[in-house]
Amino acid sequence: MTRAHSLWGGSVIQRRIACPLSARLEDGKAGRSSSYAEAGTARHDCAEDVLRNGGDAKDRIGQRFNGHNVDAEFAAEVQVYVDKVKAYPGLQFIEEEVNYDRYVPGGYGHLDAAVLDVVDERLVVLDAKFGRGHRVTALDSGLPAYAVGMLEATADLCDVAEVELVIVQPPLDHVDTAILSTDELRAWAEGPLSAAYEEAQREDPPSLAGEHCTFCKGKPECTTYAEANRAAADVANVPIVFDDLEVAEVTGMGALAAMDRDQLGKLYLQLDLVRRRCDEIAEYCRDEVSAGREIPGLKLVAGRKGTRKWTDEAAVERMLTKTFRLRKDEAYVTKVLSPSQAEKVLSKVRMNKLSGLISQAPGKPTLVAADDPRPSVAIAFDNLEQNDE
Repeated sequence: MTRAHSLWGGSVIQRRIACPLSARLEDGKAGRSSSYAEAGTARHDCAEDVLRNGGDAKDRIGQRFNGHNVDAEFAAEVQVYVDKVKAYPGLQFIEEEVNYDRYVPGGYGHLDAAVLDVVDERLVVLDAKFGRGHRVTALDSGLPAYAVGMLEATADLCDVAEVELVIVQPPLDHVDTAILSTDELRAWAEGPLSAAYEEAQREDPPSLAGEHCTFCKGKPECTTYAEANRAAADVANVPIVFDDLEVAEVTGMGALAAMDRDQLGKLYLQLDLVRRRCDEIAEYCRDEVSAGREIPGLKLVAGRKGTRKWTDEAAVERMLTKTFRLRKDEAYVTKVLSPSQAEKVLSKVRMNKLSGLISQAPGKPTLVAADDPRPSVAIAFDNLEQNDE
């Protein structure tokens, strides 16, 4: 389901608070969807259908939502969220538009679900996240804004005393909650939220670069973001200056072996920054040329053709089995569920019976910053010494 988005919508509220300038830079810029976003929308649409019309997500297997087929894994992820919503007693509000323009003029958003318990004077606001990137926390999301809007919308029904914010992220088996009093929530709205809006109206709004920049549509023209990238590169002595695209190339392992060890470590820790900046340059240039704005030295050409697909699988199935009379093992490809897939459709008791048939390779060693909380991995130096002899 496609909905209009507010410049101060819940999904961007934390970005606005961290960087008020982002509101001005993103004003009027259309967002770009992605396959991940479309898949997430499909799961939200399916969850809404289940919560409004009853039944379970598995009853929707074979149906399509937002162009995506519901399979066992899809249904299992949706059901985790649906079960969480149903676990709270009270009056349900599903995919409701709420506004908080008392604190931010024109501010509104669409919450996934809320449950109002008028007996215990308690409000629960839930947000489903189907991304697999990073774990989202309740307070670092749009939930506080949605909750403020719900307090306004339900004021005539109940004098809410306590609000619970709940993030449900099934793909990562992650749930995060935060419990606030009504006074604490309104203090947030009257403080950081209102202050961010006021600062955004200034002639020169304050700005700050950080993780909140990831999905900001104003990055291409943001000098604060560009300076943060330049500063990080300078700290690591990265020989790349993005603003004028001067690149000093480091070639060969010999050059790396001769590099100062401290400098090498700092360089490694900036790789994600460098990769992300390169991807942003590629995306911006592609968008500019696609819009007809020429960039000297670049042109658009046809890319590699996509994977071939049947336009009508049912018709192909009839021809394979009835017209061509192929055997079942010739016409179909069957595969046993993986442990992860089986875990989504079997109970814990049944999965325990299969535990002896599951193997799992150890994780491949990953190089991270020294202050990462995970323990270091022991290195088998004996094999290295034998190889040296």
